[in-house]
Amino acid sequence: MKALRIFSRIFVGLVFVFSGFTKIIDPLGSEYKFVDYFTAMNINFLDPFAFPLAIILCAAEFALGILLVLNIKTKVSAWGALAFMVLFTPVTLWLAITNKVHDCGCFGDALVLTNWETFYKNIVILVFVFIVFFTRKQFQNLVNRKTDTLLFYSISFLSVGWAVFNTQSLPVIDFRPYKVGTNIPESMAFPENAPQDVYETIFWYAKDGVTKEFTMENYPWQDSTWKFVDSKSVLIKKGYEPPIHNLTMISVEDAEITGIPQGDDILPAVLQDINYNLWIVVYDLEKASLNGLKKANEIAKVFKNKGYNVYCLTGSNLETINTFKSEINPVFYFFNTDKITLKTIVRSNPGFVLVKNGYIENNWHYHWVPSPEEFENEIID
Repeated sequence: MKALRIFSRIFVGLVFVFSGFTKIIDPLGSEYKFVDYFTAMNINFLDPFAFPLAIILCAAEFALGILLVLNIKTKVSAWGALAFMVLFTPVTLWLAITNKVHDCGCFGDALVLTNWETFYKNIVILVFVFIVFFTRKQFQNLVNRKTDTLLFYSISFLSVGWAVFNTQSLPVIDFRPYKVGTNIPESMAFPENAPQDVYETIFWYAKDGVTKEFTMENYPWQDSTWKFVDSKSVLIKKGYEPPIHNLTMISVEDAEITGIPQGDDILPAVLQDINYNLWIVVYDLEKASLNGLKKANEIAKVFKNKGYNVYCLTGSNLETINTFKSEINPVFYFFNTDKITLKTIVRSNPGFVLVKNGYIENNWHYHWVPSPEEFENEIID
């Protein structure tokens, strides 16, 4: 039993460390996932709490894992681990049944599981959490009480501080599909013989005032006494989905300004550009840092002077774009891209992505983006 207790404590701790680490380095990803949850549950009034929840839960999960592995304040840590699992296991069951959010985000972007895989994973972890919890009083501290308490508060404080810091920079380890070195066209391609989505068509027919559900195998297409009511295609098996999808660069401004017809998707041409080109990623102009946008304009001037193209990818509408243009007079043009895709490309608003010949050469948070001089003399020299 002693060996089982120790194994359970270390196993649960390592799972919490890994899960917490994948999220604490990217707390904005967790914030976006909470918003997805709130939308799926029709409780969007909680959206303003998504950010603080992301910080608190990411830091708490990571800290709990370290405390359990190191056997620090194990009695308290056992309560915390149990609270996590009791709270989120029913949520993962609901997700598995409804599939309203396709990825729970339990391991950030590092490891994506199906909703049923996530639920079964939680059941297994819960078994070991129960062992730790019900034997928590039998764990002996490795250090004296004063040192134990000091370590507990230090680890908790540092975890919260690290989570907050990571909201102001890009993830130190990038698990997203748009990480540096990615070949975008290859990541958008479908391999040969890749499994396709499988759908089932459901039909509703009515007869004698009674509506009945049918499938493709048994619907009464030859029986004229049944009258067609409705049909629906339901996804029953997800096929292959390339790492990069839903990426577009739709021209949104007047063609007389940009020389590009409104509604044209210029992404294929951009990915074939053998020169450097800069993507300024702004998922929402109204929420973007004004200082960051001013930096973007100065950097864009350097690219323009060298004959390189600059594109601002945004999810904002033309009215918002025109309002912004009247304030800053940008030297770049605007293109529409899905907001969720933009949030995935770079965790910054605005963010910067340097692309050449379809490859992502580098990316930056606006806090840490190089100066125009560094771009001109070192990066794109």
